[in-house]
Amino acid sequence: MITNKKACFDILDSMKPGETFSSIELRKRVSNRSHHDPFISTCLRYLREYRADNRIKIVNISKPRSLYKVMP
Repeated sequence: MITNKKACFDILDSMKPGETFSSIELRKRVSNRSHHDPFISTCLRYLREYRADNRIKIVNISKPRSLYKVMP
């Protein structure tokens, strides 16, 4: 069984520069991969951890719609 954190990091690792996603989409992908039902805030916390590791640059492009973009 894969954890939500591992699923989230794997999904973020697989994203290509220029790809956009919403927090809800990220949550759905994590849920499908881990077979758990995480809160959106949990996925966003993992996203912040991921960004802190400087693996790839992900920026928030719309706060009201909670949209993110993977930067080159």
